[in-house]
Amino acid sequence: FSGLGGHAGGGCREWFCCRARGCLTRQGSELLPMNSRNLLRIALDLQPSLRDLAWAAVRRQAGAEPVSSVAGADAVATDDVRTALRAAERQQGVLLFETDPALVMQADEAATRAGTLLVPAHPWRFRPSVEAAVRSLRSGELGSPGLVRIHRWEPRVVEVITASTILPEVDLICWVFDSSPSVIHAVRRGGDYLQFHFGFPGGGMAVADLLFGFSGSYHSFSIIGARGAAYADDHRNMSLHYAQGSTRALRTGQRNQHLLAIFREFAGTLQGGGDPAVTAAETRRAADAAARALALAGEGVLQP
Repeated sequence: FSGLGGHAGGGCREWFCCRARGCLTRQGSELLPMNSRNLLRIALDLQPSLRDLAWAAVRRQAGAEPVSSVAGADAVATDDVRTALRAAERQQGVLLFETDPALVMQADEAATRAGTLLVPAHPWRFRPSVEAAVRSLRSGELGSPGLVRIHRWEPRVVEVITASTILPEVDLICWVFDSSPSVIHAVRRGGDYLQFHFGFPGGGMAVADLLFGFSGSYHSFSIIGARGAAYADDHRNMSLHYAQGSTRALRTGQRNQHLLAIFREFAGTLQGGGDPAVTAAETRRAADAAARALALAGEGVLQP
């Protein structure tokens, strides 16, 4: 990121600066925030339910602290594109929790003009099960990817399936293959079911199906490679709960571990100057493929 932005008067040419408070200046081989406690201050402008979880996640990051004031922060985590745009103008780093591709691109363009960094959150990438599967792939343990399968069935009711709705699945697939699909097939049934198939250069493929208004809940993600496979779903790690007159299986889940990973990556990028884990270009790649799939789904409607 060297050479992006900096003060108009010269001096700092690093990719992130903190306005009048002083720059993230290079000391040895590290980028360090210049404040009295030497901590990266991250403001959390999020919906209350997410804000409390994010606050706890930032407090667990070495060298970072959560703050309430956006104006006095080095960086901002937000789910409001208006806050993201104002933060970009102040040359603050931005972590954006937003799945609308158009809004993500709007915020990224503002950050690019200001010479600062915007990172789309893409929380689905940071679930421990997904991270473990992709880590096995990237290490070469699974060989080259041949097939990705994803199922998402949930009780949530949606009026219409949009690109934002399927962005998580499409992004995971494009991320695994590090490419846009070259072939797309898709079918839908009403407004609650969609299945799409992607083909990739080199012969890899993916299939995903999404069902809304389902009586239960089921999520799965699998990668089949040339030398091995990785599989994860939300029906593992079940604990039996015995109570008078009943026995239940309770899903322990992955709770909010993904937030710890998101803020670890974000803080590490700001402090160390490395590449961000997610870029707006990847959001655009997934959004384009999602839009193509939805357009084709209108031509291949499943009969009830």
